[in-house]
Amino acid sequence: MKRHWTTDDLIEHFTLLPAERTLLDPLRAAHTRLGFAVLLKSFQLDGRFPTTPHEVPAPVAEPPTLPRLKRELEQRWPSTRLLDMGSG
Repeated sequence: MKRHWTTDDLIEHFTLLPAERTLLDPLRAAHTRLGFAVLLKSFQLDGRFPTTPHEVPAPVAEPPTLPRLKRELEQRWPSTRLLDMGSG
C-alpha cells in the first residue's frame, strides 16, 4: 500500500462516487453511513474488509480523509449530523 498520499491522491481514491452515495441512501443513522463509507473505501484500497478498527488503512481512518468523508455525508444528508470526530 502507498505510504505517502498527496491531496490529489486522497481526492481521487476517497471521494464517494455517485453510485457509492446511492448505496448509502437506505442507511438511516449518520454513524452507519460513515462506517459503511469507511468500510467501502477500506475494501477498495486493501481488497478486503477490516476485521478490527486497527485494520482500517491509515489513509481512510485519519485526517484529511475521515473528516472529508464526514463533510461529504453531512452535505448529502444535512438533517443528520455526525458526532465530532476531530478537526476537519
